[in-house]
Parts: sequence; structure tokens; C-alpha cells
Amino acid sequence: MKRKLCNNELIILKSLYFNEINYSKIKLTNQHIFSKILKKYSGIVFGNTIVFTKKSYKSDFSKNINDMALLVH
Repeated sequence: MKRKLCNNELIILKSLYFNEINYSKIKLTNQHIFSKILKKYSGIVFGNTIVFTKKSYKSDFSKNINDMALLVH
């Protein structure tokens, strides 16, 4: 799955990074070659795409503080 940031994620990220990031360019995915190589609960950034493992990917990272911490980090 590949998606843009959801509204709740966007609100939290903007409160931390303000307008320093072009949020419309950010994509989140768990369908990448590195999704299979990464540790179980991790992510990595390539350009404007944040790649997560199948286990760590969420449809809305803002629902859980630990998940949001992974996205923010």
C-alpha cells in the first residue's frame, strides 16, 4: 500500500516541523524491497517516501503514540 499522510498525522507533524516540510510530497508505503529487509518495527526514508515493514505500517500512525513516534522519527 502507498498513501499520503492522513489528516491527524498531518496535524501532529505540522505542530513539530511547521512549514519546513512539503507535506504534500510525502508518501508512506510498506511495498518496497526494503520493507522485507528492515527489522520488524522500523522504517527508512528514500526521497519523499517513508518505507515501513509490513508489521510497522499503519493506516493512521496518529492512533498510537509509539506508532506516531516511529513516523516522526
